[in-house]
Amino acid sequence: MKRLSAAITGRWESSSPLLLVFIAYCISFSLVILSCDYEESRLEKALKVYHKSYERNETPSSDLLFEIPISALNNDDSSVQSAAVEALGKLGDKELLPSLANALDHDDWMIRRDAVKALGNLGNKDAVPHLIGVLNSEDDFLNRWAREHAAEALGKLGDKRAIPHLINALNDDDRWVRTEAAKALGKLGDNSLVPHLMNALNDDTSAVRREAAEALGKLGDKRALPVLINVLNDHDNWVRMYTVEALAKLGDKSAIPALTNALNDADSTVRRETVEALGELGDNSAVPHLVKALNDADKSVGEEAAETLGKLGDKDAVPHLIEALQHDYSTVRADAALALGELGDKGAISALANALKDRDIAVRVCAGHALVELGDNRAVPILVDALNDNDRLVPLIASIALFQVGGKAAVPAFMWNFKDKEVSEQLRTVKGLVKFEAHAIPTLVEIIGDKELNIKIRLHAVAVLEQLNQ
Repeated sequence: MKRLSAAITGRWESSSPLLLVFIAYCISFSLVILSCDYEESRLEKALKVYHKSYERNETPSSDLLFEIPISALNNDDSSVQSAAVEALGKLGDKELLPSLANALDHDDWMIRRDAVKALGNLGNKDAVPHLIGVLNSEDDFLNRWAREHAAEALGKLGDKRAIPHLINALNDDDRWVRTEAAKALGKLGDNSLVPHLMNALNDDTSAVRREAAEALGKLGDKRALPVLINVLNDHDNWVRMYTVEALAKLGDKSAIPALTNALNDADSTVRRETVEALGELGDNSAVPHLVKALNDADKSVGEEAAETLGKLGDKDAVPHLIEALQHDYSTVRADAALALGELGDKGAISALANALKDRDIAVRVCAGHALVELGDNRAVPILVDALNDNDRLVPLIASIALFQVGGKAAVPAFMWNFKDKEVSEQLRTVKGLVKFEAHAIPTLVEIIGDKELNIKIRLHAVAVLEQLNQ
């Protein structure tokens, strides 16, 4: 089954994105300042000018936008300084790097941390030496957050000058610095890192092992395959789950025997991810194991197994999926129905027709969808009725199936909830009416005459109508 802002108007339309991002920060600065009792400062003056510009219906200058947070860095209140550092990172101007770099030496650890995060957000690789300096700085309890975020920021910037320092950080005394270092190395795309990340799979901290496994999957180097297979025996279920995902990303089918064994994992999340991984590897040798997984004690595993069997396209799964239409869990029955439609075996039509009487409406709709895919339209009345179901996913599946059917009976279904849709969705719907040929003409005429609809919608209706009349 899983397959399946407010608009800014008036003078705000002329405002730059930079301005819109910054407004929230200006408000927060204003609130802090109003709570303080001291003479008008440089910051207060900047805020006053900013406010007056809007009273005059003018857009504040970019210089003023930068003046506010830069002046706030000198405020006596550390919360104002911290907000200023964060705002500078949001503004994203590379010329702000010196101001943020200076904040790395601040006495307040929170401001140092926020400055590191802001430097990562700037996307300016000139920040790399500064961030390396933070990563290699003295390890103490309050500095750990800045060092941790420095590793994260270096991964985000993607500069290979950071590689030796991040490798060293894999041996850091702080586990969270090691964790972020492993994560960052996975983003740098350098296969020379594989031995270091394989070694990190032996770390005492599960979070480090988890990030190392994910990083190895991202790098895609098959040297990691035997080591990752061994990690499927890790005592931490999250590590095992990330390892399954990494093996899928490596794309080596020699991992299939180890993954089929992982279908017996004690943790249902690991089993579900294993089913998905076997589907990604796309080898039909996994089908017998996936058939068995249809009856897993956890319904999410059974759902994933049904979906995966549909994707693999092996018709040997058809009788087992037909049997799954009687499964205790309705979600497994629904996914089995969808999979049967995907496999395209007309031998399933009779069983799917019986499923139209299922006690669960989602199963009935999925069976109807499958029958439509198999060229059997007896389910159309059931699909039309399903459009009024309270579960939003049920009408969605029904409308998709009805669109495939075409024909007069399906037009009202296809137009379901039309006036409540966004304009872009209405446009797609109008364009889609061409599939219904002459059956769509009355609906198109109605749209053209509806003055409450956006003029673009009505013009597109004219174009579709002319296309049908040709």
